[in-house]
This record gives sequence, structure tokens and C-alpha cells, in this order.
Amino acid sequence: MWRVAVECCHKDEAAGRQKHWENECYENIEEISKDQIVAISKQKYRLKLNDAIKAVGTNKDVNLEFHPKRYNFQQFIIEMNEEKPFVIGKLEIIQQSLRPGTAGVDEKSNFEQLLKSFEFKLIWKVTSAVSSSDFLNDNYMKELMSQLEDDWFPVIVLMGISFPEVEKALNTQGDLWDALIALTLNWRDKNKGHEHLGVPVIVSAAAKGGAFALSTKLRADLKKWGDKQKNHDDVFYKWLKKAYVDNNLFNPGDYPCPMTDSYLAIISTNLEPSFETAQTLQLTKEEHKEIISVKTYKNDRLKVMKMLIIFREKSPSLIEGLDKLIQALEVLKKPRQKKWAIMCARAWVKQTANTMDPFRTQVEALMKKLN
Repeated sequence: MWRVAVECCHKDEAAGRQKHWENECYENIEEISKDQIVAISKQKYRLKLNDAIKAVGTNKDVNLEFHPKRYNFQQFIIEMNEEKPFVIGKLEIIQQSLRPGTAGVDEKSNFEQLLKSFEFKLIWKVTSAVSSSDFLNDNYMKELMSQLEDDWFPVIVLMGISFPEVEKALNTQGDLWDALIALTLNWRDKNKGHEHLGVPVIVSAAAKGGAFALSTKLRADLKKWGDKQKNHDDVFYKWLKKAYVDNNLFNPGDYPCPMTDSYLAIISTNLEPSFETAQTLQLTKEEHKEIISVKTYKNDRLKVMKMLIIFREKSPSLIEGLDKLIQALEVLKKPRQKKWAIMCARAWVKQTANTMDPFRTQVEALMKKLN
């Protein structure tokens, strides 16, 4: 299986965003060219794969929507339809638009236009299973998750699992434990072969989410695994040896982008799902009542998170949402959350200093205003 990332961004941000994906161990399949695609706000695209490959976990094409003030990307897993020495994969970007219909003046119909296509060669490598793939096996993942209590939700989101995915799992699985295991095993499968990337994500998520028992256990078990490992050519083993020297590999000192699910998950700490909270976040009485009545929201943090998600969606822009969120935390007399919201935003601005992201520029200006 291969991981694919497709992003739509401003032309002057392309080099910085390309560097970001290369740092995440993705290979660029086409250099930045002059024949850029012109996109307008809220333009929708369909990402179509040819018959030689398919997206794992869905029979549908992947959709992408462009918003000028957001990161616009899709990540998905692909695999060959048949095990061959190699196949030529093809990904087409198709623009979805509306045009006047023929049945009546006020009617519109959908039409699609092929904008660009990419070809890439996928080579099938027959290799024996390496022990690193067994480190995050099913039983061990369940053992790790058993270390979590009410702090499970922020850890899951900080691992990169979106809130809609959490909602879907809770609705389809019914039982909280089954939902938690389904989410984490799916996350593990997406990271197979990349444990040197996935493991530090769990460690970092546990630390930032306050699940110190999980973080401590994982690091201790990693030490035991490394001491017993005989295959010193294993990529995971090589990473682990470096991590003993450079602690940043174990627990990256990164901070989530403001207003993302990960950012809001930490903000949700110690907030009550009260009507006062909802009202301060500009939610209506009906919206608050609906959230409180959802039985699948097993704890208060899930309810607060849903409030924050709705607040973000209702904000005219992400930067206005961030500004109003900081003000709301002041009104709610939550100095700890307000301090973290500002500290995290400032740290994110600092760690993304070399990017050409317009949202970063807006956040930097807001942080200066708050000095």
C-alpha cells in the first residue's frame, strides 16, 4: 500500500507546502510547474483513480474543496488492484461545476471538466515481515488503549484522527471500547511500515493530552523491544537508536495549527458543556440542546468539542474564529485555556516561520495585538 497526499494551495505557498510533505516522507511526483490551475473559493474537485489502483477503505472517488484561508488537502491509502511487478497509477483532478440547465431558466445541472492528471509507477516489493510491523500489533494496541480513561478523546484527536471520524465510530460501533479500538487499529494500519513516524505521534499525543501512564508505558516497552531486536537493518530499529540520543524524535516539540481539531481538543479541557459555554461560543439554545441530547457523546469533553466545532464552522474566517475564541475563554474565566490557546498559537507561528501560509501571517498579527 502507498499513502497519497493531494493539496490545492496558493501559487506562492506551493514551495513551502511541497517541503512540508517531503519532510513527512512523501515523494514529489511532479515539480511545481507554470501551468497552474485557477481555483476560486469553495471550488470542488473530484480525485479519480484509474483501474490499476484503488483507494483503501472506500469504493468512491476522493473529493477535495478549495478554501483560500485553509489548508486544502486529502490524504488516502492506495493499493494495486492486482499484485503485479509494477503498475502505472493515474490520478485525475476533475473540476465539479454548475451550468444552466436546459429544462428551465432557473434550473442548474452538474458538469465536470478534467483539469490535470498525474502518472506514477508503483513497484511491488516482496519482502518478509519485519518485527517493527509487529510492535503495534492488535493486542499491544488494545493494551495501550486500556491505559486511557477520560483522557482518551484528546489523545485520539492529537494522533491525527479527526473529530468526524470519532463521531462516525461512536455511531457505528455503539460501545465506547469497540469504537476506540476500531479508530486506533485503523490509524495503525495507515501507518504500517512507518512506525518511526507513528510511534512518536502516540507518545506526543499522550503527553499533550495528559495521558502520562500511556506515554510512560510506551517508552518503557520501546526500550525492551530495542534491547531484544536482532535485525539491526530494520528502519524502525535505526530510528529507535537515534531517538535514545535525540529526545525530540520521541516527543516532537510541535504544536497544532490554531483552530484545527487537535488544537480545539486541548482547548476543551476543563470546559463545561453548559448553556453559558454554548452561548459564549455563539451557539443557539437549540444547537446546545441537540448536543446535550446526543447519547453517543459519552463524556463532557466530546460535547464541548462539538460546540467548538460548530463555533469554528460558524466563524466568518479562521482568524476571526481564533480571535473570538480567545475572547470567549476570557469571558468564561478560563485563564489556563486562554494562556494555552495563545502560547500554542505563538509556538505554531514560530515553528512555521519558513512557510508562506496567509493564515500564519494573520495569526502572527493577532498575537502581536495581544501583547
